Amino acid sequence: MSQAIPAGKRARVWLRQRSAAHRSRFRLATLALLSTLCLPALGSAHADKAQDQLRAQYIRYLDEGATPSALIAHTLAGKKWRVVDAASDPVHHFKAGERLVFINQDRTALFVIVGRDSLASAGVRMVASHIDTPSPRLFLGKVDKKNQLSLKAGAHGGIKGAHWLHRPLRLRGQIIKSDGKLIDVQLGAEGEMAFFIEESGHGDYSVIASSTPTDEVKMGKTASIVSLLHERYGVSADDLRSSELYLVPILGARAVGIEKMMVGSHGQDDRANAFLAWRAIDKIQGTPARTAMAWLVDREESGSRGRSGAKSHFLELVYSYLLRSQGGQVSELDLMRAFAKSEGLSADTPACVNPNWPEVHEAAHGPLLGKGPVMFPGTG
Repeated sequence: MSQAIPAGKRARVWLRQRSAAHRSRFRLATLALLSTLCLPALGSAHADKAQDQLRAQYIRYLDEGATPSALIAHTLAGKKWRVVDAASDPVHHFKAGERLVFINQDRTALFVIVGRDSLASAGVRMVASHIDTPSPRLFLGKVDKKNQLSLKAGAHGGIKGAHWLHRPLRLRGQIIKSDGKLIDVQLGAEGEMAFFIEESGHGDYSVIASSTPTDEVKMGKTASIVSLLHERYGVSADDLRSSELYLVPILGARAVGIEKMMVGSHGQDDRANAFLAWRAIDKIQGTPARTAMAWLVDREESGSRGRSGAKSHFLELVYSYLLRSQGGQVSELDLMRAFAKSEGLSADTPACVNPNWPEVHEAAHGPLLGKGPVMFPGTG
């Protein structure tokens, strides 16, 4: 037996259904995109070739992007993205379809394709992923001649010391010299030399860096990390006070298993999702109706704090710049309305259910290897 529904209630039911359908379409579109990127069909030579190419691109991305700054440099190499500094560049009116990238501290990048609809009227669609990963970070702020045989490192993110003991490591990162010049640093490679962590405890790590006492001149040329950095990059001990140098494995990424369907590498949390987000926006053809964004962000492993983390005001700065570029001044209300009309997907790396340790997973809801993308509606 049918029953009449009051007009006000019908409106609320319609709005709920419309909102649910809108979210469902967004999720389905995202799943279709990710499935297309990371789950190519098997059984044909064309699919096998595409899979090999995708794996090679991903391995190169992991190897060249060992740190957030190195990864951002890799994503910009050879790409036709217009770099914009939202903090200092004059406001420019961008045409629909223009491809922009906003860089923050060389460690965060926000890729933008300007849509036909304005931010004020339609907001944006964004995928956000972090590009930092747990790893030891050298403490070099107080290095001197006597403490360079065994250097000290701290943990960036929730690393487990036992995983890093006695593994060949290389040094990768940046140093800002006293004159403001930014230096990209890399020490250690296969066939050259390596660093080793010999001891860990209470969040600190002892790193073997030399075997020559730096205050012993009778043994010939002084061997120290400062002398090597000075020889290769022209930096001094004082310059190391403003350094960000990570220890990462020398062993690069590589295919795993006989069928090569997996990739083994340090740093795939969360660079796996960042790779897909960056590749997805790079592959967009034409001009989207709503502005598209892919945010590769730093510092998630340490609480998203700092000038390059998600808790900074970088996103608000970019939104404000884009709103102004589309006409007029921007109030706090305008900014909040643009955020309210936007949709975002937080893409992070979950742990697949391990058949050897099922008790630490929720099997009914845990992701399974090879079963496609994973959607968690209430976390992340």
